[in-house]
Amino acid sequence: MTTAQRFVSLSLLSGLTLAVAPLAGAQGPFRDLDDDTRSEIRAELEACRENNEEVEDRKACAEAVFASHGIEKPENHGRRGQRRGQRRGQRDGQKQDIPEDVREELKACREENIGDHEAAKACAKEVFSENGIEMPEHRGRGQKIGHKFRSNITETCGERESTEEWRECAKEARGTIRSEFQEERPRAFNRFQNRRRRGGIGASADLRSELRACLELEDNEELRECVFGVRQAAREQSQG
Repeated sequence: MTTAQRFVSLSLLSGLTLAVAPLAGAQGPFRDLDDDTRSEIRAELEACRENNEEVEDRKACAEAVFASHGIEKPENHGRRGQRRGQRRGQRDGQKQDIPEDVREELKACREENIGDHEAAKACAKEVFSENGIEMPEHRGRGQKIGHKFRSNITETCGERESTEEWRECAKEARGTIRSEFQEERPRAFNRFQNRRRRGGIGASADLRSELRACLELEDNEELRECVFGVRQAAREQSQG
């Protein structure tokens, strides 16, 4: 299949994926979230990619997004593992050695699906598959963090159930957790809020360092306070 043919097929695939995106978003760890929350998470993840040039900064930002919403990071989000037929490359000092034509196709996936993470991911997966390249894999710290946040929801609402009552309870619990951060740790909350004046995660080396430091904290309360503050700053930066 030529590059031109791939673009045509990818465009068709992207259109179909966009049509079923709401259903796709309701699967996995997102199935208990309402449409507004799923859209909010997708927008925040897109902001992580747009506002951070370094791969590690993007990963840390994404981990903060998942953790602050109290959900487990999807196993196939940002994974980096065994690479079949690929050597470790040096694109921005982080990315694997991907052929230029494949990079162009991946770029097209991002540009054609701005704001829709699921559609962009499905498109990228198809590109890797058609070119015989294994999609980069990685099991990050975010899964562990997400579990800590999810435990708070489980304590309040019980184990996950496919009921409207449980979803409403989980939604309220998430809001309560966020409010408690601000009420119980106002000084830290305001400190992170003020970070946005310096340009947010994408422009502030200090804020990026803070985020990486958050992920090293062992104390659950300190970790939550730290991650939530950085996430708030990143979110406001993407909106401003």
